[in-house]
Amino acid sequence: MRLLIGLLAIAIVLSAGCAPAVTPAAQPTGPGTLYVVNEASGNISVIDTAVNKVADTITVEGNPKGIALSPDGKILYVTLGDQNSVAVVEAGSNQVVASIPVGADPQAIAVSRDGKRGYVTNYESSDVTVLNLESRKSLASIKVGTNPQAIALSYDGATAYVVNLRSNNVSALETTTGRVKATIPAGEGPCGISLTADGRYAYVGGHGGMGGATPMKGMDGAGGKDAAQKAGPNRDMRVLDLDTKEQVGSVTCGVMPVAMVLTPSARAYVANHGSNEVSVVDLSSRNVISTIPVGKNPSGIVLSKDGRRVYVSSRDAAEVSVIDDGSMKVVATVPVGEEPRGMAIK
Repeated sequence: MRLLIGLLAIAIVLSAGCAPAVTPAAQPTGPGTLYVVNEASGNISVIDTAVNKVADTITVEGNPKGIALSPDGKILYVTLGDQNSVAVVEAGSNQVVASIPVGADPQAIAVSRDGKRGYVTNYESSDVTVLNLESRKSLASIKVGTNPQAIALSYDGATAYVVNLRSNNVSALETTTGRVKATIPAGEGPCGISLTADGRYAYVGGHGGMGGATPMKGMDGAGGKDAAQKAGPNRDMRVLDLDTKEQVGSVTCGVMPVAMVLTPSARAYVANHGSNEVSVVDLSSRNVISTIPVGKNPSGIVLSKDGRRVYVSSRDAAEVSVIDDGSMKVVATVPVGEEPRGMAIK
């Protein structure tokens, strides 16, 4: 359990977290571009991270939820919940150039390291659509647990880990065969996932017991007001051992820790949707070492390529908080569109 120190992380941003897997960066890469999905506005804010300002806005059809970049940073893939499709956007021109049909109410999307395959969680149809991103066609539909939201790919791309909100588990999907090779218990109302780069552990957030509440569906599965009021909200980020396929620990964070990223400094930054804050967890001791106030109902979280900045989207504040990993403080706040959720960075 203590081998996590110094490991880079493969993070999900859901969204969220539930965010799609990205290639970890060991060296500073300088300022980049941050793409923020604004569900209620029906667009994507393009932020220049050098100055922390919105440089452009991309309009898409329907309510966008999840987002992922191709490995070369040239293409954006955006899930459109009410369109049952994935929009293909050229990052240079910021234009939608294609649409790929998927399952019902798509949420998060993960892209393979070679850029050839995409994996989409479909909330209403409780399956994962496998995409051929070269031909821009659907290849297969794979049944998983009930109401899948977040997804993360292992570093070698052999396994996709799918977080199923109402099945209270994580499906381990073998990408070469499409077979669900294991189902891992993940506590009540799990959402959001981030993997350690050695492939040993997964950190999973959660709403808690949903009861009769309807969760606010989105990239990271942020629960929204109904879930917080009607059900006993969770405070634990769960630690899953991916070798033994069991939960081996938990870390008490804020209310409804729905999304997280792991940093090169061996920390986890956890977005607590119900308490408007980010918990900073030391991965060696698995203790919270700092709590950072952010905007109302944080829902998405992503790490800069150099590992020095953490970006947090706050759904009901319509803003993105920029956190410096060194000081563990908010150093900037960027206004974006309505109900920001998933994010991707290059």
